[in-house]
Amino acid sequence: MLKNKSINNFRTIQSFKYNIIIFFFSYFILISSISPVISGKIHNKRKLKTKYTINLKVIPGQKVKIVNSWLIPNRTYVNGIISSPDSSGYVNIEAKEYGDVTLEYDEKIINFEKIFQKLDSIIEVDFSNFDTSQTTSFRGMFMNCGNLRYVNFTNVNTSLINNMTSLFEGCTSLKSIDLSNFNTSNVYCMDYMFKGCNHLTSLNLSNFETPKLSKIKEMFLGCELLTFLDISNLSTTLVVDFSYLFSGCRLLTSLDLNNFNTTHSRIMKGMFEHCSSIKILDLSNFDTSSVTDMSDMFFKCESLTSLNISNFDTSKVNNMENMFNNCISLISLDLSSFKISNVEKISKFFFYCYSLVSIDLSNFDLSGKDLDYFFSGCNSLESVKFSSNNKLKGKIDNMFEGCSSLKQLNLLNFDFKSVKSMNCLFYGCSSLTSLDLYNFNTESVTNMIYMFGNCESLTILNISKLNTSSVILINSMFANCISLRVIKLLLITK
Repeated sequence: MLKNKSINNFRTIQSFKYNIIIFFFSYFILISSISPVISGKIHNKRKLKTKYTINLKVIPGQKVKIVNSWLIPNRTYVNGIISSPDSSGYVNIEAKEYGDVTLEYDEKIINFEKIFQKLDSIIEVDFSNFDTSQTTSFRGMFMNCGNLRYVNFTNVNTSLINNMTSLFEGCTSLKSIDLSNFNTSNVYCMDYMFKGCNHLTSLNLSNFETPKLSKIKEMFLGCELLTFLDISNLSTTLVVDFSYLFSGCRLLTSLDLNNFNTTHSRIMKGMFEHCSSIKILDLSNFDTSSVTDMSDMFFKCESLTSLNISNFDTSKVNNMENMFNNCISLISLDLSSFKISNVEKISKFFFYCYSLVSIDLSNFDLSGKDLDYFFSGCNSLESVKFSSNNKLKGKIDNMFEGCSSLKQLNLLNFDFKSVKSMNCLFYGCSSLTSLDLYNFNTESVTNMIYMFGNCESLTILNISKLNTSSVILINSMFANCISLRVIKLLLITK
């Protein structure tokens, strides 16, 4: 009897132990299934096996601050020790040495907007174990993370993401990034996405399918070290604003834009500004019929030798200021399709295009426009063909300044009656031998300083209708005109 009782007690104890084990095991499984975790791994001493983790590598001695109210974690662990959010709900983690940081959430994160914005302490981020299947926005997620060098997006689901604005903007230490598994089918905005990533060397976005994309302004602005960019499959059908899209991509040598659809485009301001290594650019497929702003479009494309814009429709453009400014390698340019009747700003149009030899502007109506510095610095320019009727107004300062190869110039079809300033108009036109300005009605001009200065070869000058009645500044008007022998002049003064 005693023996049977002992056996029964033993069995009861064993059963109790077994039930305890089952209970804790079941509890562990339950908690694991309902508690997504963001894990900050400051050093790879151990790998967390939680289902929802973001692993961070952080610079020692700096702080990680999660500031957005909807992103404050429920629990925080530093090296496995719990550390709760402060009284304001913020989480500050000072990493005195490399170690593991875990930010634990009780539910999935739907919106990652600006979660790591301006966190200079972050070096690496691993998203490969985090479930983003319900996430809709990555806007500004790593914006201005100046020390971020690596992001692992393997297995990340971006099928519901609609906003990638400023995703990596200001990530100045990022050299490469693999986005090959990104699903961008629902993304409508990529403005500033890689802006200021000035250490990125290559970027393959050939897998990007963007049927809903409507915003790509400044997307690659300031990617100074980018030598390769594949955006051959990027759909731009809905895009209105292309301003500064590739601005500052100084090392890009080529761009394939044959699939670019610009039907709805209104703005192309600075689109290729400072793309100083591109030699050939074919934009013959561009539909520019609705574009209003082309200012700075090719500003400082210093290596550009061939530019095909022969099909450009510029009938609605109102701003072409600095359009080809400092395109120092361009020898010729076909602008026969251009219509500029609606253009209001066109100064510095060919400024410092010092390889340009000749240009036909016979279809350009320059009436009513400021033309200051229009050809300034074009020291290889030998001939210019103008349209038959140009009623100028405002400023034409420095218009032909430094055109030292220009041997002849026909301005008889120009009406100067409404021009206010002619400062340095022909300054440095050292190859001009004669100039017939018989039609030079200058009754509104106030400034003629250095107007013919340094025209060293000029021997005959016809300015018989010169009117200086409004002139205030006229000093050095003929400075260093060392060959001038004949001036036909009938001064009309106050």
